[in-house]
Amino acid sequence: MFIQVGLFAQADSLGIEREGDKIFVLHKVQAKQTLYSLAKRYMTTVDAINAENPTLQSGLQVGQTLKIPYGGEMPTE
Repeated sequence: MFIQVGLFAQADSLGIEREGDKIFVLHKVQAKQTLYSLAKRYMTTVDAINAENPTLQSGLQVGQTLKIPYGGEMPTE
């Protein structure tokens, strides 16, 4: 299931995915972003981001799309 939500309607946030009771943000990495800054932004941990994105073993790359577990509350529509 793929849903676009206004909360993430920034150029680098491509939308959200739901898998059961888990919510993931699809995020396109931009210059100067770090795993730490992304973890803070989406209320998760660097370890959780790494677990969902095996390609990060070779490092974070500008333009890379990440699947980031979202730790906050989703707005009700």
